[in-house]
Amino acid sequence: MTYIALTRRYRPQTFDEVVGQEHVTTTLRNAIERGRVSHAYLFAGARGVGKTTTARILAQALNCETGPTPTPCGECDSCREIANSASVDVYEIDGASNRGIDEVRSLRESVRYAPSRGRYKIYIIDEVHMLTTEAFNALLKTLEEPPKHVVFIFATTQPNRVVPTILSRCQRFDFRRLSEKDILSRIEFITRSEKIAIENEAAVLIARRADGSIRDAESILDQLASYSGDSIKKSHIVAVLGICEAEFFFALLDAFMKSDTKRCLEIVNEVVEIGHDLHQFVLGLIEHLRLLLIVKLKVDTAEARSLTEEELRRYTSQASSLYPEDIVRMLNIGCRLEIEMRKSAHPRSAVEAAMVRLSKLGSTVLVKDLLKRIERLEKRKGELDIDAMRREWTKFVNFVHSEDAKLGGWLTKAELLGLEGDRLTIGISGTMDRQMKKSTGDDRFDDLTHRLFEYFGEKLKIEFLVKDAPLQHLHSRTMREDSIVKTALELFEGEICSQD
Repeated sequence: MTYIALTRRYRPQTFDEVVGQEHVTTTLRNAIERGRVSHAYLFAGARGVGKTTTARILAQALNCETGPTPTPCGECDSCREIANSASVDVYEIDGASNRGIDEVRSLRESVRYAPSRGRYKIYIIDEVHMLTTEAFNALLKTLEEPPKHVVFIFATTQPNRVVPTILSRCQRFDFRRLSEKDILSRIEFITRSEKIAIENEAAVLIARRADGSIRDAESILDQLASYSGDSIKKSHIVAVLGICEAEFFFALLDAFMKSDTKRCLEIVNEVVEIGHDLHQFVLGLIEHLRLLLIVKLKVDTAEARSLTEEELRRYTSQASSLYPEDIVRMLNIGCRLEIEMRKSAHPRSAVEAAMVRLSKLGSTVLVKDLLKRIERLEKRKGELDIDAMRREWTKFVNFVHSEDAKLGGWLTKAELLGLEGDRLTIGISGTMDRQMKKSTGDDRFDDLTHRLFEYFGEKLKIEFLVKDAPLQHLHSRTMREDSIVKTALELFEGEICSQD
């Protein structure tokens, strides 16, 4: 028996089954019920969102033996023939391969004749924007004075390329990209019907990769079912589609923020050596940056809600060191790179060049922050010392808290101990030290250094001193370098003895 692809097997057969286009299907149902069917429709929208499917359902609704009806039976000869693209009264024409004036003249000739079996002759022209200007002009006369038995349904992904004289004679419906929630619901329905087990993370990854297209989601699902059988896991998607793990993108963003060009190029090399597709890598980077922006701005979206607690923590931590403007600038470079890769004969070189640009991008400095920094520096007058820092410390902690609540919360429990040269010593409790290490690891130094530079205008090296730890448990080198311990050693002519 010939296998039928999921996209065909689960193609909607009624208006109610069309996913995510209620504004279109409701209007069409009401038009049929009230006898207000137009002679020409334009269905515009991205690929795989239901334009051609809706056109076929409309054709069934108009020519159903029980109709015209908003609920075609799907059982009569007319409905079955239309569903199988075999109706003599419904013409499905590809605008890309039938774009010339001769094809349109032939269409105009056939329009004059009455339908063979149904009530209407229906012409569904896909990718209508591909018609030539001469073909559009030839079609215009028919649209101005169409026979009563003819209905045109034009579908296009680029409505801006359809000439205005055609647009003005059509009822236009804009089909939306499907939400992640709608696509996840469809994946759940199909996998349940097909008795396929699928991990939730895998379903989310499919929905994101589909980019609003239900057909793309079903095609990906079909491919994965062939690969993995009746159980689909996240690892299968990574293997089949060449999708990079999130770790690559977190590491890449860290390298961007540290201006570590060498590490950026090493990551690209790792991606290539593992065998991942570079185009998928760039798409993954764009998606990572988009999620960073969503998390940074605290936008409540389906993508943000689908993040696990650990994923949300990591995105929040990484976003805390970036301005929204920084992320937007990176996104712009990423999007331009994705377009460039489609026509580049050397995609790897294009990716590597973009990585260099991103690593050299630098952080955004807002004018208001720059003015505040200048004002603080003017007030300070001279070298930064511990007394000046102590006077400003409470304001600094409040400033950090407004940008990064977690880091600010930690600093409220910390104590400013000393400043020697460019080394700043901060006292913290053992509990706080463990919490910071567990939550941010070494990033705690980078984040705090960044905030100190923003506020005081100087790059300082951070040293945490655990105040409630026994003295002998502190690293001897750290003790020797700490300004307070050093002063005590000089005052009492003491020395540090190692217990080793």
